[in-house]
Amino acid sequence: MAKRTTPQQRRSFYERHLRGETYQAIADSEEVSKGCVRYWCRHQRDGGSCQTAYHRQEAGLLGRFDPLVRYVVLRLRLEHPRWGPDRILAGLKKRLSLRGKRLPSRASIGRYFHQWPRFRRQSNPAAKGKRPNQPAEVHQRWQLDFRQGLSLANGTPITLCNLRDPVGEAGIGSFAHVTELVGKGPRHLTFPEVRTDLRACFARWNTLPEEIQTDNVTELAGKPQDTFPSPFTLWLKGLGIDHLLTRPGCPTDNAEGERFHRTLVDYAIFGSEFDDQEGMQKALDQALDELNFELSSRAKGCGGGGRLWRPILSSYNQGAPSNRNGSWHTSTLAGWMPTFPLSPGRDWLVRRVKSPWEGATNATL
Repeated sequence: MAKRTTPQQRRSFYERHLRGETYQAIADSEEVSKGCVRYWCRHQRDGGSCQTAYHRQEAGLLGRFDPLVRYVVLRLRLEHPRWGPDRILAGLKKRLSLRGKRLPSRASIGRYFHQWPRFRRQSNPAAKGKRPNQPAEVHQRWQLDFRQGLSLANGTPITLCNLRDPVGEAGIGSFAHVTELVGKGPRHLTFPEVRTDLRACFARWNTLPEEIQTDNVTELAGKPQDTFPSPFTLWLKGLGIDHLLTRPGCPTDNAEGERFHRTLVDYAIFGSEFDDQEGMQKALDQALDELNFELSSRAKGCGGGGRLWRPILSSYNQGAPSNRNGSWHTSTLAGWMPTFPLSPGRDWLVRRVKSPWEGATNATL
């Protein structure tokens, strides 16, 4: 760092230069730069002193602007509480008293107001209901949600209806539906379409969940002003299933279902093109089978801590019997084993999921 010169040195620079010494000779003898000597010599020649004058800018926001500018900015905001920086800047330009004065930018005006809490935008979060109690058992609750934004190779919109068990961390089902455009986006799935998907899940897993949680889509939850439950809610109640709704604007209530969208789409659909709905549905069915039964999972209870990671359903093959609707079932993801034969093509469920009650189950089939 260069050493600062003293007032005595600066005075001697000028006196030696008056005696005929060059700037370079003075700089070499004093071990300073030639520009420093020239500056102080010319400064004193023009009537200046050899003292350094530091002019510190006024501290604070808008400190470099005329005090009258700050006064008008604050007065306009007090007179018009709803005015923003853009409108206040326009008002400053119309003031005759500020003509010829430098005006701040709208960003500077915004920062100037932000230093006072009364001028900051007040957050008014809507009252949020209590988050539904989290399930503790397998098949206690299924999360149902739609995944839009997909399409076939010809551009036909596709909407997925996905279901997931948040406790078992397993995909219950995924169904592709062709949806027409309504306005700027595809339509929502209808109650008959969702009912068909749920019936397929009931048959596939041979059980009924105790609860099904959805968001507040009108096709399932009804309109807010309705005083009677929706047809979907009544249908579930007839099956002994409670219909739970997420809080409005809180997709994290269905966090496991939302994450399941990405897992399934990245695994089965992303990077592939499908010519028809049947081809996409086959890919979804295969992906669910592999994710549940074959691929290792990082879900809780599937391994870790020095153990090998295991597929989801192979990690839930133990459980105590419990009672639902008068029929016993285990808390495994195999679910409720009915006392009637499985439908054709469904016997793979018993073979793939090893239940500790398999002997008793086979005796009843």
